[in-house]
Amino acid sequence: MGIDRLKYIVVLLVCLVSTLNTRAGDVSKLLHQADSLQQLQSDMVLPLLRQCQKMIHQGSAEQRVVLYRLLSAHFSKRELMDSAHKYFQWRLEWATKCQMLHDVIMAKTDLGEYYGKKGDYKKAFQLLSEAREQCQISQSPSAQAKILANQAYLYYLFEKKTESLQLLKEVLGIYTSLQDTMNMSYLNNNIGILYKNQNKYDSALVYLGQSFYQSRQIKDTLGMASACNNMGNVLSLVSNLKGALEQLNKSLFYYRQLGREELSLYSNLGRIHKELGQMDQSLKYFNFALELAYQQDEPKKIMVLLREISDFYRAQQDWRNAFLYMDEYHQFKEREYQKELPELIDRIQAEADLKIKEQTIQLLTEKNNYQSLYLRHKNSVIILLIAFVLVVLGLGFSLYARKQVEHKRRELSMEQRLLRSQMNPHFFFNTLTIIQSFVVRNEAKLAGKYIAKFARLMREILENSARNKITLHRELSAMENYLSLQQLRMNSGFEYRIQVDEAVNPHAIEIPPMLFQPFIENAIDHGLNHLRDRKGELAIQINLLDDMLQVLVRDNGVGRAKAGEINGSLRRNHQSLGSKITDERLNLLSNDKRKRSRLIIRDLMDDQEQALGTEVEVKIVFDRVGQIKTKRQN
Repeated sequence: MGIDRLKYIVVLLVCLVSTLNTRAGDVSKLLHQADSLQQLQSDMVLPLLRQCQKMIHQGSAEQRVVLYRLLSAHFSKRELMDSAHKYFQWRLEWATKCQMLHDVIMAKTDLGEYYGKKGDYKKAFQLLSEAREQCQISQSPSAQAKILANQAYLYYLFEKKTESLQLLKEVLGIYTSLQDTMNMSYLNNNIGILYKNQNKYDSALVYLGQSFYQSRQIKDTLGMASACNNMGNVLSLVSNLKGALEQLNKSLFYYRQLGREELSLYSNLGRIHKELGQMDQSLKYFNFALELAYQQDEPKKIMVLLREISDFYRAQQDWRNAFLYMDEYHQFKEREYQKELPELIDRIQAEADLKIKEQTIQLLTEKNNYQSLYLRHKNSVIILLIAFVLVVLGLGFSLYARKQVEHKRRELSMEQRLLRSQMNPHFFFNTLTIIQSFVVRNEAKLAGKYIAKFARLMREILENSARNKITLHRELSAMENYLSLQQLRMNSGFEYRIQVDEAVNPHAIEIPPMLFQPFIENAIDHGLNHLRDRKGELAIQINLLDDMLQVLVRDNGVGRAKAGEINGSLRRNHQSLGSKITDERLNLLSNDKRKRSRLIIRDLMDDQEQALGTEVEVKIVFDRVGQIKTKRQN
């Protein structure tokens, strides 16, 4: 360390002496000295660059490009991306004026990386695609490597891990041929993470170990810290807890040397201490991680940590703190869901744009090949015909991709409305209040029983809402939990039964999630809840009818007309929000015109036209995942 510091001081003194004797023609010399300092990763480079910035009006346009390249690199290496952003733009502007192709490519690549990290995926893909097209002209390996690395990052965000891994290995080959050890260590680290996410732990450890070795070669403390953190995480997944803790403590040592805090490291330490039964240490690191996640505004990591801390307290039977953190988790998740919907739509649009860009690049390549054919054979008719076909194909693909984006947007919007319609706050509040009364009365067994049911129901609702289709078995499980909690809420004011025809195999049928819950909720809240003269009864019958799934929800409640009077508005044809959404979902899911899903609501009457209740019939087309009909017993 003493020798390196002495080098920095000597170089700085040389630069300062040179600065005192600088005239208008010495801007180039100062830029060269700043570049040397930057390669030594010295913080002393910034004052020199600021001096160059004051004198740049005396320099050439090409020198401006060099200056903005050095300034943007200085800030981006320190992850001050907002400060680097303006220099990326200025570098692109001046490089375009000077027709400096390499700098144009690299500036677009840096801007693409910036917008990708900011979540503007459409602009990121546009810039990276332009840079990749221009890179085919410049034949620059380093530029190509950086473009491919950024595209790999975007593929990773879109859960296309196989494509991301292929690109990263291609980039690693480029950096290996260039003998760029620092970038090789970064690439090995990222490839190791991808292998970990694919549960290929042996391969992950090989690449992460190589990353650590290369980082140690060039004395890159941050690289060593990151590699140790990731190796500790992988070792914990293969139950090597001792080795995991050793690697994580090494990572903590390196990060402290840098004066930095790392969120993922604290999370990993919290989990490993919990596995080792060191609960005080575990909670300490979990709290460090949660505080840092809030500071860094990392919503997904905040939600993971809130659940982990809630589980921690639940394992300690500290129910109060377990509920507090679980409640904070659900409130935070709901807020983030509202905020993430536009971003999800933008991401889908960006994926469609990426496909269009890739298709365009392929079409341009084919067009270039055909142009070469034209130069050889001078056949203009063939060229015009091919160009027309390519344009038609491009337009057709673009229209198809946009149609798919619109369909996905409608599905996302409906999923959001569906989730909000299921999360009835009155039902949850009343249920929690009743469970709380069990706790106050020291009825621990009842409290524990219904806490488990309530937690299972919440998990099932949230997990099922995130899927397009679930098995009938999962739907029935959520339905059973929901009905048992409704019984608790209404003080056993009704009885229910769920009858599945023996010809139905619930494990072999897939249907949209939470399709029938709105009708069950209506039957309870608007039919059975108002009964005074008889015990409430709710019957749910599931059959196979004409190769479709038939679900009947029948109650002996007061009927729709009486419920309308009680609620203060007689609207015989009224449908709840949940019913309307279900009707829309049935229409959206009915792709086969010969078998259309349908919804029928019947008022049940006696001979004197007195209400006996309500019956809802839902018939839907379902997906088969196994043998539908069970074997009948003779």
